[in-house]
Amino acid sequence: MKKIAIYFGHKLTKADPKFIEKMDALKKMLEERFGTCEFLKFLGVKDGTRADVYKQDILTNIASCDLFVCFVDEESTGLGIEIGAALWGYRKPILVLSTTGAHISRLIGGAVDYNPAQMIERQIRQHVYEDAVKALAEAIELFGLVCEERQWVDPTLSAGSMIQAGYETGRVSGWKS
Repeated sequence: MKKIAIYFGHKLTKADPKFIEKMDALKKMLEERFGTCEFLKFLGVKDGTRADVYKQDILTNIASCDLFVCFVDEESTGLGIEIGAALWGYRKPILVLSTTGAHISRLIGGAVDYNPAQMIERQIRQHVYEDAVKALAEAIELFGLVCEERQWVDPTLSAGSMIQAGYETGRVSGWKS
């Protein structure tokens, strides 16, 4: 069975280094928790030419991902282009993440409102990465993506705490084996 390909986008150019550290930590945690998913990589701000970045981000990552996860706390023209390509060009499901209280573009919110079958929006509390885990699990389920294993469920969680966290024992409700 093919792994679910997830592309995680956020502001890069002229981003505050603390924001990049936060995004790197969030992506690392999601990669560890969703071990059966493939997280697609982007070139960043140093590698390749502008054309290489476009080819990697749009023509490869957006085109081939099963789910585009975008973190929209910081304004970014490039991220907006990626959202547009995913939404209209490639018709990809999109999870829009933001930190509670962040000022989000009304255009992004309007796109979510206008395209509810293709986009969902979730807020996460500052530094509470479990909110992102829960949002990603929900998006995978809502968009009907199949995950063959549930390695990302923390094996140290008891059955009771997993149920409290919204999980059935050992699996996310509604996921297929």
